[in-house]
Amino acid sequence: MNKARFYEQTDEGLLCLLCPNHCRLQPGQSGRCLSRGASEDGSMQLYSYARVVAASVDPIEKKP
Repeated sequence: MNKARFYEQTDEGLLCLLCPNHCRLQPGQSGRCLSRGASEDGSMQLYSYARVVAASVDPIEKKP
């Protein structure tokens, strides 16, 4: 897993600073968004890194 950015380590655990939820996570927990979580080594990990989040089919030529 890849390390995340935009978090702080506090006395209560990790504080995620990416969105307005400001999740406080203990090791092994994941945030409300379910795409970030606290690892056992005390860092924030990304669960959604390099995963497809959306796919759509469009025609090559579109009519106006």
